[in-house]
Amino acid sequence: MCFSATASFSTAAMLMPVAAYTIGTALKTDRRYLGFAVFPLFFGLQQALEGGLWLAIGQDDAMRSRVFALGFLFFAYFVWPFLVPVASYLVERKSERRGAFLAFSGFGMLLGLTLFVPLLFDPDSLPLKI
Repeated sequence: MCFSATASFSTAAMLMPVAAYTIGTALKTDRRYLGFAVFPLFFGLQQALEGGLWLAIGQDDAMRSRVFALGFLFFAYFVWPFLVPVASYLVERKSERRGAFLAFSGFGMLLGLTLFVPLLFDPDSLPLKI
């Protein structure tokens, strides 16, 4: 949300019941929609990590800031570029479109790896001061 810890934690809290509903509905009606159904859960987790990052930065705690930043960026750099096309692949019925979504998913995975993995090995690449 990029507003405050309160906004991030509030968003995370509101998304958890939505996630329970969407995942439950997908499990009961059509499991092909599980890829989309987990979006609220994953976005809620990402927002909780962002809230933790806000707090850690406010306390000038570099180690905790790094952990929360890496968690947040895992979703931003890796999960979303990979999961969105995978979720689309799961519900698409036309084979030519399925192939395109699978290709986008592979591209998203590679993009995510090239963006995220360097952050794991280069601690100085994450500026943790505002």
